[in-house]
Amino acid sequence: MLDNLDLSAIQDENARELIQRLLNLIEELSADLRDAQAENQRLRNEVNRLKGEQGKPKIKGNTPKTKPRKIAYYWC
Repeated sequence: MLDNLDLSAIQDENARELIQRLLNLIEELSADLRDAQAENQRLRNEVNRLKGEQGKPKIKGNTPKTKPRKIAYYWC
């Protein structure tokens, strides 16, 4: 998203440094948020397991159990 961001285009050195620090902080906070969300999900799963609830079901795709029959068409 910010790959094309060119901070060198900002002439004010203080503003450029502040923006760089803010971007670094955003990146750090985003990583912390992802970690916290993963931990919350792990804890929810653990609580459900301790309550005796079943985990997320494993749903298999629809596959035919038998081979389809061949139907012969006869021309009269």
